[in-house]
Amino acid sequence: MTELLLIGLTANGPSLRGREWGGIYSLEWTSFVPPKDPKAVPPEQLDELQPLVAGILARQAARLLEQVAVAQ
Repeated sequence: MTELLLIGLTANGPSLRGREWGGIYSLEWTSFVPPKDPKAVPPEQLDELQPLVAGILARQAARLLEQVAVAQ
């Protein structure tokens, strides 16, 4: 679904420091009813989807941050 990249800046330019793939998620959206026009999803339906996507991104961000090492 998504991929998060952690990019660091070095003297030589940007450097990939971490990557977390979205993975495979199976979530139930039990109240889903396909809109007549899939390119025009009603705001109410997007509001229902927001918590599901937020949960996926939160888990993905947590796994990405586990790859971060803080220099001391």
